[in-house]
Amino acid sequence: MRTRKTPDQRRTEILDAALRLFLDKGFTEVQIEHIRAETGLSRGGFYHHFGSKTAVMQALVDREQQGLASAAGPDLLALLTKGSAYLRAGSGVEESLSQAEDITLYLGFLEAAQDFHLAPLIETALSKDGPLPMPAEHAAQIILSVNHRITRQVMFGVWTDAQAVDFTRSALLACETMLGRKGLFAPVLAAFEERS
Repeated sequence: MRTRKTPDQRRTEILDAALRLFLDKGFTEVQIEHIRAETGLSRGGFYHHFGSKTAVMQALVDREQQGLASAAGPDLLALLTKGSAYLRAGSGVEESLSQAEDITLYLGFLEAAQDFHLAPLIETALSKDGPLPMPAEHAAQIILSVNHRITRQVMFGVWTDAQAVDFTRSALLACETMLGRKGLFAPVLAAFEERS
């Protein structure tokens, strides 16, 4: 007798299969038919869960950021190092992207997912040692904006990883000064030094 999967189980199966295919063939080369064949779903079965390949990408990005948020919690060091493309292990959907329009879509999805999942945790982490010279929400958005800029520059090939790491150091030191918290990012900077 066949076991019926729950909608969440089926979505996970689709996302896992899509990520494998994206990483193997590249996002541009994968068609919905490939994902359907990998999962054994009918066309209607696939579209019941996702309206397009782009919707699959968005769900993968959201899942990655939700996973980071769950793993790190309101721990600033964990949020900034586990979320760094230069420090973490594992392959994400971004590694399957080669076309500018796909990268642009990804970056929009990433920004929205980080605003939803990570910004509140960064706010909490920044606030735990007392008041800041600005609202914690503003400080979290500045940190995420710097992160988005670095990610964009690297993904579009404007900066090398070394240039991105150098800019990250400068940006974190500037954020320490702005927040009046000298040494706040010292553990993050040390993690970058270990990898350099």
